[in-house]
Amino acid sequence: MMFLLQENACRHATDEKRNLFGSAQCLGFRLEHGSMSPELCLPSEKTIVNQVKKLVKKTKAKSVVIATDDKPMTKEIQKAVGKKVLLRKSLKSIRILSL
Repeated sequence: MMFLLQENACRHATDEKRNLFGSAQCLGFRLEHGSMSPELCLPSEKTIVNQVKKLVKKTKAKSVVIATDDKPMTKEIQKAVGKKVLLRKSLKSIRILSL
């Protein structure tokens, strides 16, 4: 149900000239770092996996904690980052690192 509500809300993310929800932390309050899009509001699984993979590589992370109230995509992320990176699913939905 939560995913459906967010998906419906993100349909309104077509106005590139204003922020939606917490997008200002990514785009800037005056949109100086980009524009609003449905992909920014509700990223695809491909985008999420690619961003995690890039961040793991950049930081040489040895483990990743998945904190979500939706689909954790554990298998997809594990395949992308390799078997040497330990994945853990948090029991609580906590934000450790905002991508």
